[in-house]
Amino acid sequence: LYLLKEFKEFFNIQSKNSAKKRLFFKKVFIEKIHFSYHIQRLSDYMQDLFIFDFYLKIIYPLISKGGIMEINLVDSFDPFSEGVVLSVKPPEKTWKTVSYLSGGEKTLSSLAVVFSLQELKSSSWYLLDEIDAALDFRNVTKLSTFLVSHSNNSQILIVSLRNNILENSNQILGVYKNFGETKIISLQNTN
Repeated sequence: LYLLKEFKEFFNIQSKNSAKKRLFFKKVFIEKIHFSYHIQRLSDYMQDLFIFDFYLKIIYPLISKGGIMEINLVDSFDPFSEGVVLSVKPPEKTWKTVSYLSGGEKTLSSLAVVFSLQELKSSSWYLLDEIDAALDFRNVTKLSTFLVSHSNNSQILIVSLRNNILENSNQILGVYKNFGETKIISLQNTN
């Protein structure tokens, strides 16, 4: 701001209504607006990233039997240039990036990301298609319990063939074929 004042004074002395002066100050003004927008965008991004990381550290251990998950900037000096990397430490294992995880570990990591994002901006409903396919019985049970706790704020529709997911549901819709005709049955869970 001090330099900007000096430039204004200098140009006022040189010529009062110079076209160069007006062009210069328009450029300075546009750059200032652009810089201010960039700073606001960076501030919002870093705040959301911090909150997202906070929820990842809460949600992933809940659905993974005690693992740790965090998000890190690839380039902390320019967060928009390189993006982020998700680091995961499954229970009783070493730190890995998501690409080196097993199918079940990737599933749990992905769900932790989805539900951490949900904490930033929630949705009224979710459709999850066979999210339990790569999970063992214990992880399905843990996931099912977690989903029940999150169903207070939104409706969760799950396509699944696993009994331990179905046991915790409020309502079950069954789709089956009978003599070439598709039938739908609805059951209310009494548990």
